[in-house]
Amino acid sequence: MATANVTLENQLQSAQKNLLFLQQNHAVTLKGLHAEVRRLQQQCTDLTYELTVRSCDPSGRSEVKGRCGLHTV
Repeated sequence: MATANVTLENQLQSAQKNLLFLQQNHAVTLKGLHAEVRRLQQQCTDLTYELTVRSCDPSGRSEVKGRCGLHTV
């Protein structure tokens, strides 16, 4: 019976180590995904601004940008 308890304790320790590994791996993955979402949101913002500027001023003249209510950031 003592051997069975040792085996169960070993299995429990192994499962706890595996769970910790998965939790740490999950945290790293989520951090990377959040960074990617922020990067893509910024890219979307930049491209939306560029598209708005181009639609207001196809020739690239800055005085037209002012009439559209856009300011260069």
